[in-house]
Amino acid sequence: MPVNVLSAAERSRRSHFPEDISESDLIQYFTLTSEDLKQVNRKRQPENRLGFSLQLCGLRYMGFCPEDLQQTPKAIVAFVSKQLGIEADVLSTYGQRHQTRSQHFQQVQTYLGFRTPKPIDLKRLSKWLVNRALEHDKPSLLFQIAAEKLFRDKFVRPGVTVLERMVSTVRNRAMKETHKRMKPLLTLPVRRFLNQLLEHEPQIHGIRFSWLRRPATSNSPKAITRAIDKIRFL
Repeated sequence: MPVNVLSAAERSRRSHFPEDISESDLIQYFTLTSEDLKQVNRKRQPENRLGFSLQLCGLRYMGFCPEDLQQTPKAIVAFVSKQLGIEADVLSTYGQRHQTRSQHFQQVQTYLGFRTPKPIDLKRLSKWLVNRALEHDKPSLLFQIAAEKLFRDKFVRPGVTVLERMVSTVRNRAMKETHKRMKPLLTLPVRRFLNQLLEHEPQIHGIRFSWLRRPATSNSPKAITRAIDKIRFL
């Protein structure tokens, strides 16, 4: 199976702050509490206070923080900078030293109680995700489920590529597990029956499988009779 299970647009969307953020989310996740401000105000430079705040709010909101804070939507930057009483454009000078940004994020993690997942944590997540993949095979949904699980467990969500690889591997495992579980059920009579469903039958003017899948379109006597015929057949 391919590693890139998400489209380029989905990959980009899951790596950044949302462009259109609701007012309720903005207020709930980007309002700095008095405790938040104690952490923020330990930074001397205004750009560091703003950058630190965005990392704090990003982790609290999404379970990770985008790599490039310069692409943060203006509405978010304006909302946070106003609370700090500083100009929004100071963000342009934040993180010129990568070490500064990394140190700030470590402090944010400690403050919010998040941890960076270790290989053993990702292995456990992968095992847990296999059971979800047996129920839902859609890559984007599995990605979202994994991200939500990490968030609940207070783990920083790794990069998109890491989770994409996991989803790809998990889907492959789930497919093999499905085949394994189905094999004992596919006896010779069952296989013959399933094959017959794909053959054209003159009496119904089509393929039986398509006939079974066709939903009722009304509650007329004729439609009800067709539904009863399907129940009898099965």
